[in-house]
Amino acid sequence: MKFRLDELKKDSLYYFIARMFPAFSGLLSITLFIRLLGREIYGEYALIQAAILFTGNVAPIWLSQSILRYYSRFDSTQQRRIFSTAILFSTLLTTLLFAIGFLIFAITYLHLAPLNLFIATIAVLALIFYNLLVSVQQAMLKPKKIILAEFCRGFFIITLPLGLLFILGIKSYTVLLLGSALTLSIACYVISRGIKIDFAWHSNFTRIIKKVIMPFGIPLTLWIGLSTLLNTSDRYIINYFMDAKAVGTYSAVYDVVYNSFGLMLAPVLYAAHPRIVRLWNQRQEKDSLNLLKKAITLEIIIGIMALLTLSQVAPILTRIILGTNDHSATQLVLPVAAGAICWQMAMLVHKTLELKGKTIRMLIYVCCALVANVIGNIVFIPLYGYVASAYITTLSAFIYMMLVITDTLIARWLTIKQHPFAFKLTAHRKAIL
Repeated sequence: MKFRLDELKKDSLYYFIARMFPAFSGLLSITLFIRLLGREIYGEYALIQAAILFTGNVAPIWLSQSILRYYSRFDSTQQRRIFSTAILFSTLLTTLLFAIGFLIFAITYLHLAPLNLFIATIAVLALIFYNLLVSVQQAMLKPKKIILAEFCRGFFIITLPLGLLFILGIKSYTVLLLGSALTLSIACYVISRGIKIDFAWHSNFTRIIKKVIMPFGIPLTLWIGLSTLLNTSDRYIINYFMDAKAVGTYSAVYDVVYNSFGLMLAPVLYAAHPRIVRLWNQRQEKDSLNLLKKAITLEIIIGIMALLTLSQVAPILTRIILGTNDHSATQLVLPVAAGAICWQMAMLVHKTLELKGKTIRMLIYVCCALVANVIGNIVFIPLYGYVASAYITTLSAFIYMMLVITDTLIARWLTIKQHPFAFKLTAHRKAIL
């Protein structure tokens, strides 16, 4: 087990390096764009960017998770070709459907002009394919490829918009959108290099879609969609009850803090997930669950240390982000950080349910958390402003995690389920796939 733990730490370091570039660039770009364009224009951009991220991250999830879950299972050349064909066909169909949905939302709610609509759509398409290609590299256990792509993404996400702002001399979120679309397109090209996938147009690929990918992936897509809404819907509610400037302030602080904690914690998930799945697929359930427990423990240690450090520098961080002292914005820092820790831990805590295909339960629990989130925001934002939303988001993450853990404890008591966060896998129990 020591060997696998060393591999986990090594790959976590690789993924930390990979996420470091866009994370720090994001921090710097938010600070610069707030100063160059103002909070109101940045708030308008944040609303559009939230829709792009929601569509681009949610659309490929059912395929990304299926790649991570089943890539190592289809080990023969012919099986993998058929699986790749199923993924390709599903990707084209999914991209078309989500692109149409995004266009409808962008026209009816965001009221985007034709140029902005075109640029935003390009960004969505690039993000969908980028996320899928990252999953392929993860499944192939090639984190170094992801490092290069994320470096390009981090470099261009700040240099391209800044260059366009100075060249065009236009203070508009259109420039930021264009920079984002170009950055994602370049990153998509970089991550695709070196990937060679063979296809086999066999009738079995439709069976794989119906029997393997859809039952596993679609509930996960809904789960990711709802969990993403937990982190983005608050901005639309803030915009409804307050204004775009408030959205800009909230989004700037939220994005920096949340992404910073993602920089520290998500690499553990990225490194652990494909290895946990590979062990599970090889019928080494005990080793798989032991590795999962070690990953959870590692996240807890990192999260606590980071939270203690952040509590001492919250006012300074807010002043760096916004360029001025803002007591209300400073109050966002710790609850947003706590929420980020809860969500990153939840992504590991529910892993056994995911491995066993119990994705419907995950979906039910995240629905409960989302309902609590929306109701809480509608009730408390008019009373306490956007600070309330940060606490409600944290509470929602905690509700989800407690529901999963409660499910685990009940399952243990009934002795018909298993979960590494609650107890050890007994030697006689068989895996359910």
